[in-house]
Amino acid sequence: MPEAICSITKVQIKAILIPYYSVFRSIDCLAEERANELISSVLEKVIKYLPIKNKPACLISGGVDSSIVAILVSKNFGKPQTLSLGFPDHNEFPEASRFARSRNFDYDEYIVNENELEQSFIEVISCVEHYHSIYVEYLTPVHIGNKVLLKDFDSIVSGYGSDIIFGGFAKRGNSFSDISTQITSEYKTSLWSAETSMALANFYNKEIYYPYYDSEVIDLAFRISTNLKFKNNIEKYILRTSFKDVLPAETAWREKIGIHQSSGTENYFSSIATSLVGKTLKREQLRVVKDRIAFECLKLLMENKIHHSSIDFSEIKRRFNEVI
Repeated sequence: MPEAICSITKVQIKAILIPYYSVFRSIDCLAEERANELISSVLEKVIKYLPIKNKPACLISGGVDSSIVAILVSKNFGKPQTLSLGFPDHNEFPEASRFARSRNFDYDEYIVNENELEQSFIEVISCVEHYHSIYVEYLTPVHIGNKVLLKDFDSIVSGYGSDIIFGGFAKRGNSFSDISTQITSEYKTSLWSAETSMALANFYNKEIYYPYYDSEVIDLAFRISTNLKFKNNIEKYILRTSFKDVLPAETAWREKIGIHQSSGTENYFSSIATSLVGKTLKREQLRVVKDRIAFECLKLLMENKIHHSSIDFSEIKRRFNEVI
């Protein structure tokens, strides 16, 4: 999606940068009940009109975001196939399976192995074309889940993105000003981080839909007061209360856990980073090392023009060691 278009006046030739799409809106939704009504109706409308023909699939965690999407998909297109993934000792299988059983959805679990995780890391970088490892880590387990589901299904309806627009990263002690700034910053970042890029869907030659990133949903989210997004020290409060009557209580109020954490992805790449430098690293240091690992992968893809399927993760490690 382009971020700007060029306008040429008749008086003189002059390039002017005009926002192609902007979410800057005045906050005009302060009442919780009204916000609940708007969120539930707009999300349902967005999903209802998706061009889905056959049975869709949903990657679920047992958390609020993906569960809402799965319920709305089932309401409009019949029960979806659902999947949860992770390492044997690091997953959300209990929570995801309880939610799927509560709705009588078809449900599978997928055990990820280390080779898959490393190859997915490379494939994601080939799609998003940057080396910012925090976003690559977010997308790596999602990419694996999408590949598994799209072997047998034509489309996925994803719960990705609600954290960005509904204050999912807010923490106890943050001021409302801090949270508002963070939401705007995270949204702007998503324009270049390619977290919902069509390149990811094109990798499978299938369809992936992101209801939380529909323009109507984004517009609405930016109209809602931050006080409702983080209330009673609960992140995504207003999203949770909008669907609390259709979600199991355990799901509606479950604390946010990122898929990169719950699937074991973050820990796995942290262990690789630590082993490469040979010492324990602080959080900021870990991020720098992971960025460098991703950068070496990007160089192989872009400079050396090596196809992602021909890159071995051990080569990335070797190049990293040469640098340090």
